[in-house]
Amino acid sequence: MKRIFLVIMFFVINACGGGGGATPMGSSTPTPTSTSSSSTSNYEVKVIDGYIDGANTFIDYNYNFIQDSEEPSATNADCEGCDGTYYFVGNSSFFSGINDWSQECMLNRITISEVPAGAVDATLGEITEPFTLFYIPYIKANDESAIEKVNVTPFTGLFLDAVAESMEELNIDPITAANGCGSDANNLANSVNQKAADFSTQAQQAMDTTDTESEVMEDLYSDFIEEGDNQQAQLSEKIVNFLQTASDINEVFKAHYNNEFDPQIFFSDDAIDLLYGDNDFTALPFSINIANYGPADSDGWQKKDFLFTSGLRLLQNGKIVDQSCAEVDTNNCVQIDPTFQNILNSVEYFRSYGGHENQAIIPGTNIENQYISSKQNVNESINCDEKAMLNYIETKSCAGNDCPDNISYESEISHNIGFDVPVDCDISNDPFILISIDQKNTFSFSPTWNGEDHYAAQLGLKNNSSIYSNPVLNFLGANKNNLDYTNTYNNINNLFFTMDTIENLETQLNPGESLSLRRIKQDPHGNGELNFWYYVSRQSNNELTKSCTEYTWDSQQQTFYTDNSATSIEEEGAFAACYNFINAFNFHNE
Repeated sequence: MKRIFLVIMFFVINACGGGGGATPMGSSTPTPTSTSSSSTSNYEVKVIDGYIDGANTFIDYNYNFIQDSEEPSATNADCEGCDGTYYFVGNSSFFSGINDWSQECMLNRITISEVPAGAVDATLGEITEPFTLFYIPYIKANDESAIEKVNVTPFTGLFLDAVAESMEELNIDPITAANGCGSDANNLANSVNQKAADFSTQAQQAMDTTDTESEVMEDLYSDFIEEGDNQQAQLSEKIVNFLQTASDINEVFKAHYNNEFDPQIFFSDDAIDLLYGDNDFTALPFSINIANYGPADSDGWQKKDFLFTSGLRLLQNGKIVDQSCAEVDTNNCVQIDPTFQNILNSVEYFRSYGGHENQAIIPGTNIENQYISSKQNVNESINCDEKAMLNYIETKSCAGNDCPDNISYESEISHNIGFDVPVDCDISNDPFILISIDQKNTFSFSPTWNGEDHYAAQLGLKNNSSIYSNPVLNFLGANKNNLDYTNTYNNINNLFFTMDTIENLETQLNPGESLSLRRIKQDPHGNGELNFWYYVSRQSNNELTKSCTEYTWDSQQQTFYTDNSATSIEEEGAFAACYNFINAFNFHNE
């Protein structure tokens, strides 16, 4: 197998260093700051060992792992002594498709180098199997700048899982490449950088070294060829062999999705434990990521497909093994053909969701239909989730004196009717229909600090509900064209209730159904101020139960939801305990 390693990035003043050699981003080089289009420097990329011609290298501004039209490829250098060198012109003209572009933004985004079959290694010859290398910037300890040693190697993509984790935690919708230097992308970049600190601890433990966590990360991000680190070079060669094998997994997923887009296959972050463990590894854990956001059709429907898995254990022969296999030598495990369903069955975790959205049916309202399918193995308990969702999302206006900077309104119907929960799941939900109507008032205090006041009303219903007798359930795929969206929107919103009107609905609850109201408020710094949840349910014996739960903010964990945070008042005192706090929400209906 070919040894394809590094992408080394430098800031240089002139192409090929103006004859004086390129200046690496070492400790002596200051971190660049934002620049205007009149300021120009070249962002130099090298694919090394030997130098690789024919690779496609680009900066992924919006973290979707694919090259969008606004993300130009680096240009191949054509000068003496610059074999395998590629350049990004470091100014806003070269990246004219990126709004608010800056060098600082560029340095804090993922760099991807796609090495296809047919690319040429100047030392070893033609590449026969494709693979992809990733570089994830991270923040050095006690330093607000990106790490100064910028090399793209098989080691610099070991915590790509952090991207998907951060997107889910932040609940960030897909980011367009044009907004790749915007607030959502910046928040995502900051979150990924923070997760790098967790990974550095894991890497330090795996390497069993006395080096600091920062030193460990710098070693992983180093040019080990230049440093003559033969051990890292040999390990890197083995990693590349696995990356090339993983290209077959990519083809499996492309075929499943009718070749509409190209999934990304990369190492799960726990691969570090095997790479530097005591035993020679025979399989490595991979993650699979799909983030497809297609163009709108003639009716205004835009297709979306997303999938993330972790813990796919891949052997170098292309077979997979179930994540439950405890053998160090996975050749002793049952080896499975990597079909789409076998992969989902064998991984530690997967979450798949997708559907369509439309902004043309109801003015000012984004309509989304989607399915969610997930499976997670936690402490030998397999939890699954299968459901369909129809969302109406809009921004409301406000004319009062105390108006928030933003009012977002979302109404939703979701259900799990018609889904088959996998047989290996320990927990299976009864059929349900959920109606949710949420409003969030956001107060912006700075570009990075927001205060929020969130109100949520929810109805948990059954198929025979007296409250909503004929809820729409078939809205996925081709069924989306058979729905009266305006009527459904009105039906959902007519179910809205407050603490003053909830009793009118309580009498209509059937056994197994519920109502709840929640208010969550956070200050400008993201710290929690209050969290109250009022819950009413009809039991199988037809009795009503009521509770008011207050969640207190844990400043150390930065969450409301810790083991000792909840205090509940049941039955007769529940309504009064929650009333004032929930009822104080300002809907700004001026």
